[in-house]
Amino acid sequence: MLFVAGEIDLVTAPLLLTAVNTCARRPVQYVDVDVSGIRFCDVTGLNVFLESARVSAARGCRLRLRRPAPQLRRLLDLTSTTAVLVQAPAPSQNRRAVILPSMQPRRRAGRRMRRSGPGRADAQ
Repeated sequence: MLFVAGEIDLVTAPLLLTAVNTCARRPVQYVDVDVSGIRFCDVTGLNVFLESARVSAARGCRLRLRRPAPQLRRLLDLTSTTAVLVQAPAPSQNRRAVILPSMQPRRRAGRRMRRSGPGRADAQ
């Protein structure tokens, strides 16, 4: 995953294009770009994402923008490019908290919990 933060404008756009295209050269199915840290993106940045999506597709992979900030989401919505560039992660890719058996509280054999007083529990 590529993490992008800051501003995408005429100065930074070529750097972003190079970074995304470098990732697309690798044998991957998806090029995921976390764009949650982008504070500013204009049409120049949008063109970088669209060009990167085209280049990625030509190389047999797909560009996916992850977690767009509200300003970027609005730009994508206004230009009808949200469906092309933003996809929710597949269920198997969702991060979930897992409680391992060693993390669960252990009960000792022969000990019972008894309430004594409001909201208190004392071991017997």
